[in-house]
Amino acid sequence: MKLGSDHLFPVYQVDAFADKPFTGNSAAVVFLMGPRPDTWLQDFAMEMNLAETAYFMRKGNDFQLRWFTPAREVPLCGHATLAAAHVIWETELLMEKMKEQVEDMKRKMEQGSMQVQGEVQELELLDLLDGLFRSDAIEEVATGANGADVLHTVHD
Repeated sequence: MKLGSDHLFPVYQVDAFADKPFTGNSAAVVFLMGPRPDTWLQDFAMEMNLAETAYFMRKGNDFQLRWFTPAREVPLCGHATLAAAHVIWETELLMEKMKEQVEDMKRKMEQGSMQVQGEVQELELLDLLDGLFRSDAIEEVATGANGADVLHTVHD
């Protein structure tokens, strides 16, 4: 049997809340190139046999995220969400998305559909992310049934 590209996909095992390997809360993180049936997602999570398996895939300009235990899909998992965010950051998928957004803005400015008043300066990545970690920019949205998993939203 020859394996095609639909049989190959990146899988990561991430130890959340840890500063060294083999500690913390482990989660599998899978970057899907396209949709998969729920039965496939469940079977794969069962094969990973970790507390959670997080699946993410691009959906427009965003990422869609789903979480599965070996037994069922769950509505939210904090440590698997952090693990997925770590993979997105470390694999530079976020940078790719940011580059696309900057290119889109440049294209709109060149076409005249977007205008900027005042002086335009090149921005460093840190300037773009400056407000991200301000406490007033982060709001708690939901808390999991166990009281430990918390979903936050970040405001501009």
